[in-house]
Amino acid sequence: MSEIEIGTVMTDGTVFAGLSPDTGKMLFVMPADAPVMDYLATTDHMSTLNREKTHGHDDWRLPTLRELLVIFQNKEKGRLKGTFNEAGMGKPFQPVSGRVAPGQYRASDWGGMGGTRAVVFKNGSPTYIMMMEPCSVRYVREGDMSDFPAPPPAPYAPSEITSARQSRLKKLLQTPKREAQSP
Repeated sequence: MSEIEIGTVMTDGTVFAGLSPDTGKMLFVMPADAPVMDYLATTDHMSTLNREKTHGHDDWRLPTLRELLVIFQNKEKGRLKGTFNEAGMGKPFQPVSGRVAPGQYRASDWGGMGGTRAVVFKNGSPTYIMMMEPCSVRYVREGDMSDFPAPPPAPYAPSEITSARQSRLKKLLQTPKREAQSP
């Protein structure tokens, strides 16, 4: 497997965001946020993305809390930089009931009492979002390098030794053969 840098845009338009701490697989994110929405709209939107095979895939999902923390850690790398809403509202570990919560990204982990876990992207604090509270969403999928075409081979550049050997071989091939002399 060739190494790719976090923040690299892949051939399908998704962005490599790091490795999932839950599965160890490569984690790819949409290049931009989905609209700010509540949980039910989030799942409906995700179903539409999968049905339409957005970016050629039908396995989009919400990230886990641990995956969101990895994405947060890498948010300033490559093409991820500047693509997240950091205008977070609310306080860490407290729901922001009744208000729109942009900047707080919803995770798939249930938080109990009708909500999910989330991460405030302004400071990386885990928090809790009620299901009916609209918040920021960035869908993810897992994959590996087999999902993408191999990079083109590097141009061949012969070394000096190889070039010298090729020159000698050409000279030998151009030299007329001498017939063996009989005694």
